[in-house]
Amino acid sequence: FIYGGINNNGFDDENNRYLSQVGDHINYRYQVESKLGRGAFGDCWMVFDHKTKQRVALKVIRNERRFLNQGKVEVNILETLSDQAADHNCVTMIDHFMFRNHLCITFELHSHDLYTELKARDFIGFAIPDIRSVVRDVLKSLVLLSNKKIVHADLKPENILLAGETGSDVMVIDFGSSCK
Repeated sequence: FIYGGINNNGFDDENNRYLSQVGDHINYRYQVESKLGRGAFGDCWMVFDHKTKQRVALKVIRNERRFLNQGKVEVNILETLSDQAADHNCVTMIDHFMFRNHLCITFELHSHDLYTELKARDFIGFAIPDIRSVVRDVLKSLVLLSNKKIVHADLKPENILLAGETGSDVMVIDFGSSCK
């Protein structure tokens, strides 16, 4: 089941991913600047928000019913976490909307993920104080998830972003596989 007909009237590729490139505008507000990542559920872009004059992350969910349904679950979970997310090292959703048959979710923008950081260091691990800091932040997020009765279901280095001015904090992201 594909919304909008074959390849969504030319807006999607053969895998129902939104066709976008640097410079494109989404929802007459967000200008695509670079690709941040690609996952099973969709693609994430760094975009410039012309309304707030800030860079944010924009996740564009694939145009298929199963991904739309799970995307709605993700939005619900992010809304459940919203009042405490930042204090517990979980990414904060800014907004969500439909655009050309794709569910789109905007988030605060952070740095790269732990896997990318490890790879850049030729897989030489972190210093013990840095490991303690990462573990402390991830445990804070897991405490919140436990209190809210939410299972992340995809916690891995790729879903932990370096955050903050110095990169000393981390944020847990990608609640696309989560459930209550």
